[in-house]
Amino acid sequence: MINCVLFSKDRAMQVDATLRSFFARCLDPENAAVTVLYTCSNAQHNRQYQQLIRDWNKYSRITFAKEKEFRKEFIDLLNPFSKLRFKHFSFKLLMLGDSRISRCLKKYIAIPRTDSIVLFMVDDAIFTSEFKLAEINTALMTHPDVLGFSLRLGKNITHSYMLRRDETQPIFNLAGKNIQSFRWTDGDMDFNYPLEVSSSVYRLTDVISSLIGVHFTNPNLLEGGMNVNKVRFLASRPNLLCYSSSVAFCNPINIVQTVSLENRRGGQVQYSSNELADLFDQGKRIDIDSFYHFVPNSCHMEVDLSFFQNEAIHG
Repeated sequence: MINCVLFSKDRAMQVDATLRSFFARCLDPENAAVTVLYTCSNAQHNRQYQQLIRDWNKYSRITFAKEKEFRKEFIDLLNPFSKLRFKHFSFKLLMLGDSRISRCLKKYIAIPRTDSIVLFMVDDAIFTSEFKLAEINTALMTHPDVLGFSLRLGKNITHSYMLRRDETQPIFNLAGKNIQSFRWTDGDMDFNYPLEVSSSVYRLTDVISSLIGVHFTNPNLLEGGMNVNKVRFLASRPNLLCYSSSVAFCNPINIVQTVSLENRRGGQVQYSSNELADLFDQGKRIDIDSFYHFVPNSCHMEVDLSFFQNEAIHG
């Protein structure tokens, strides 16, 4: 079972599309345990997440958790122990260093889930093409020199939306059927940003290592802190995996966070989180079929939405 963490704020409409696209494109969804860690800024958004909980409650592999103390709850979701809970795996443990972490793991439990992997997602991510979690897991375990498996990168990524310029592609090497490997240590822009939370898969032990010394209170600071610690992996994990063509991208049509306001995003009023919330209350949902086999040229790309009238959730 792969631990999947989906971050969301004030985007019931969009996180619903992320979930539906994930389960539509994932060929082995039985291997996924998805937790939506969400927060909301007003009663309307809160009510809509409650609606999503009702819509998705028949799928036991999906859990919604309302954020109260982000750092603590996130670390709890990464708990590497098969039996013990958060009280034995605190943020303080991440301050101890690799060797002391290993000693603590052995102290608290005989068999920590050292082979576990985790998939991070955000609520403006859309999954466009088929992928298999078991295949990704196998690729990570058979390539000890790779840091992770990116679902947003591929040979089709030639432009940086955020930096508004073309990016130089790395040298790709075939690492399996339809799977490529490249050196992120020599990469340009997105190809040099190996630790991110929009749609990438990592070994749990590497995530824990990337969090040593990192203080964070939201997903943006989490990702920024992880990426600062990428230097820890320069020698041991210089490569990254991806599919030949990306199977996910982020559609940055609006902004809800207040930490990185310089991040580029779309400005169309009809796609603001409040406007989409009003459409959600009218029973509208995003048509994910319009993104099927869509091939972006950037990890972030503004794409217009189409909607349908929701009658039932089909996962």
